[in-house]
Amino acid sequence: MIKRAIRSLGRLLGVEIVRVKAESRASHNPRTPPTVPDRERVEYMISANFKTYKWLIEQAAGGLVPQTTRDILVSIVTPAWNRRDIIQRAIKSALSQCYQNWELIIVDDGSTDGTREVLERYLMDPRLRYIYQDHRNIAAARNKGLAIAQGEIITYLDTDVVWFPSYLSNIVAAFAEDEELEAVYTAQLVEDAEESFSYVRYEEFDYDKLCQENYIDLNVFAHRRLLSEREGGFDEKLDRLIDWDLILRYTKHGKVHRLPALGGIYTYGRSDQVSKTRSLQRNSYLIESKRIRHAGKPLKALYALWEYPQLSESYIRTEIRAVRQLGVEVEVWSEEDVAAPFESEVPVHRGSLTEAIVRFKPDVVHTHWLHMVEKFSQQVKRAGLPLTVRGHGFEFTTEIVAKLDQETIVRGIYLFPHHAERCRSSSGKVRAMQVAFDSDLYYPCEEKDRRTVMRTGCALPTKDYETFFRTAQLCPDHHFLLVVCHGLKQEDYLNEVIRESKKFGDLVEIKVDVQHEEMSELMRRAGIYLHTTDPNEPFGMPISISEAMATGSYIIGRQLPASASYIGEAGKLYRTPEEAAELIRETRQWADGEWRQAYVCSVDRAYRNFAHTKVVGPMVEHWRGLMG
Repeated sequence: MIKRAIRSLGRLLGVEIVRVKAESRASHNPRTPPTVPDRERVEYMISANFKTYKWLIEQAAGGLVPQTTRDILVSIVTPAWNRRDIIQRAIKSALSQCYQNWELIIVDDGSTDGTREVLERYLMDPRLRYIYQDHRNIAAARNKGLAIAQGEIITYLDTDVVWFPSYLSNIVAAFAEDEELEAVYTAQLVEDAEESFSYVRYEEFDYDKLCQENYIDLNVFAHRRLLSEREGGFDEKLDRLIDWDLILRYTKHGKVHRLPALGGIYTYGRSDQVSKTRSLQRNSYLIESKRIRHAGKPLKALYALWEYPQLSESYIRTEIRAVRQLGVEVEVWSEEDVAAPFESEVPVHRGSLTEAIVRFKPDVVHTHWLHMVEKFSQQVKRAGLPLTVRGHGFEFTTEIVAKLDQETIVRGIYLFPHHAERCRSSSGKVRAMQVAFDSDLYYPCEEKDRRTVMRTGCALPTKDYETFFRTAQLCPDHHFLLVVCHGLKQEDYLNEVIRESKKFGDLVEIKVDVQHEEMSELMRRAGIYLHTTDPNEPFGMPISISEAMATGSYIIGRQLPASASYIGEAGKLYRTPEEAAELIRETRQWADGEWRQAYVCSVDRAYRNFAHTKVVGPMVEHWRGLMG
């Protein structure tokens, strides 16, 4: 009876309540629990439905929101890009509003599917305005609408949303009743077409919670126009979560009210929705980065290195950029000169390490490569400073880590996760730390050349460039690009690499000593990244893989235990040049959707795990802890 009553209540309010359907017993062993992801999904769906039932019951008991006699102009901003098939539903829901003093600004972001022709019949209504612009992105389209909006109140209507008739009446009444109110939002019915599942989204306003996740949809959010004038419009650097970023800024300081009303229906599940075609993790990272604050005391770190600024040591440059963005003052001392330099953004000391310490007066000395600790520890000890070290793959052994763990001068040993898990330490010095790419330099590019296969690295024997050349020989329809730099004290090996390429027919384009900025441009254009390495050599986390991942390249890596956990869903693994070539040739049959999926998987994995300030942040906090 309760279930029937709930369904009846849903029909009364125009809401379809759906239940989670259990799998058929014939296809599922009742003794076998569902997998963790399935269990979490089912628990989430049940929880969402219970919240929906509670909301419906509360609304049935609470009555309607009072209407207003004030005649306030509302501007509705609707961006559209190739939505001919669904845009009419959204427009009809605006035309059906009980409150009629509105203007609807439709910004066509370069549609090529006949969207304009579908809209012709509606443009007879003087309240509708149609603006066309060359294709940019949804943020730019919304900003165009904001710029010409005349209303005192602004709200948004996307093409995959429909409003209930009372939506505008409810928001106008709220603003008319409270002059100090700056923003409001209502409940929303979310229909997941993929799961055949619906629920009501309606969370109490809590700014701290909003910083963690967005529970307010832009299509049931309205604000006074003064907010856009004061806080600016949509961030056009974002291509997803644009609404979350704007709502965070618009609700941070002013008065916000949650209205007890159901505003509309959002339908999820189209293959061309932004949530399907753009990276969640990258945009989350960009939004979270805006909130980075330099906490704690000023901190100075001296990097004691073997060679800097050396092109092949991009991982050190990336780390330095991250710690500086996190508020650390950095200088470098380098023992050797370099074979292939880049321009350093921080001062680089030569001479003795002791002299550099005296001049800079750091709070901590940090080095890369485990075996460097023995070279530098006495000078650092005499200065009375803590020493920390970042380990790498080529040198790693559990024995050397155990030895460093016993050194009182060593206060932190940062290892790749698959190395850290092999080390037993009760001191707390050993800490897992992922590889980190520079998210300001390596970022997604949709205009990929799907026939370009790229590899970058230093000219060293362990890089196994022979496999790259052999794979190129097996894939004549692809363009292979090797970007390589001279290595210190092995400068002549680059000539060996070039000779090896000629032996395989000189089929690979080779660029030498390319600066990081140009390197990132080349990486952004490459559709495929093929990483090669000697399988008999220790494997760390080569930074070039995460850099390529961040641009959206499809990753093909050597079959190794550590490479599988590193690359994950961003690509596939090979054992021989023939297998690598087959994986590359398979992509020739991919449809656009498959390329799009591979692109999003790579970008999401990179920004979820390897973005530089996210990775380096815990190390900086550890440094601050060492200061007491």
